[in-house]
Parts: sequence; C-alpha cells; structure tokens
Amino acid sequence: MKKLIYMLPTLGMLIFLLAFHAPEATISGKVTSGSEALPGVDVSVQGSNQGTVTNMQGNYSLEVGNDADTLVFSSLGYQTQKVAIGGKTTINIQLKEE
Repeated sequence: MKKLIYMLPTLGMLIFLLAFHAPEATISGKVTSGSEALPGVDVSVQGSNQGTVTNMQGNYSLEVGNDADTLVFSSLGYQTQKVAIGGKTTINIQLKEE
C-alpha cells in the first residue's frame, strides 16, 4: 500500500505530460521564385529555434510541434513571408524579389 501511495504522484505527472504533449507533424514543400526552385532558403518555425534550409531543388521538410505554428521563409534578396500551418502537411510558396 505504501508503494502505491509513493507512486501516485509519479503516475499523475506522467499522465499530465502525456496529455499535454503536442504531437509532432512533418511539414514539407517547395520554395520557388517564378518557375525556378530556390535553394538555400531559410525555413523556420516562428518564435522557436526549429528550422531548416531548402535543398538544391527548393524542397524542405521540417518537424513542427502543433497546428498553431507559423513558418517563416527568408532568403537574401527576397521578401520574407510568413505562413500559418493550420493543419497543412504540404506548404509550397513563391518568394518575391525585393
């Protein structure tokens, strides 16, 4: 019985952490300018240190915490754009030159 009493707070904390842990999702897509792929574009989750860079074909893939996140796309010589994830798993975007 004593062991059960000592285990209850630990069990409660475990249930709390599992209930409020945001499942991660993978967002992917392609960044272009006109019809050309843009390599080297910074793709990050606003307000966090999560991010990646597009590959030579302009493609990226990034794990995000929840649907409330916003992706920020930035590259030298192009206007920075922000896109709300909103439950999407694929976000393709065209950057405009500055």
